[in-house]
Amino acid sequence: MKRCIMGIWLLIALLGIGILTCWGTKLLLEPISRDLEKAAELVIGENWEEAQALTRQAREKWEKWWSFTAALTSHTPMENADNWFARLDVFAKTGDARRYGEGCVKIAGLIRAIGEGQIPNLRNLF
Repeated sequence: MKRCIMGIWLLIALLGIGILTCWGTKLLLEPISRDLEKAAELVIGENWEEAQALTRQAREKWEKWWSFTAALTSHTPMENADNWFARLDVFAKTGDARRYGEGCVKIAGLIRAIGEGQIPNLRNLF
């Protein structure tokens, strides 16, 4: 009986850790997408330097949490976000503000989708 109760508590603890990890992933990724959306707005307002600074900040956060997020989610959207970050470098070098802003919005959407995909709901469970 004692082993059964220990097993139940272990399962409850693992479930709790799993749920907290999923919610934590969304909370970690949300500021990154917000920074990228703000960068896109700044590009439209022709505040190029501040937009690039926000993008660099978002990219640093993304790279900081990349391994953690990769352990929990599909790699395809993460690789797409990485590819778009690389494209942003090209758009910045060529001075293509329109594509830079579009790229920021695209990455923000990808990162938001990754975070929302981690939230436990019936669709994710079944």
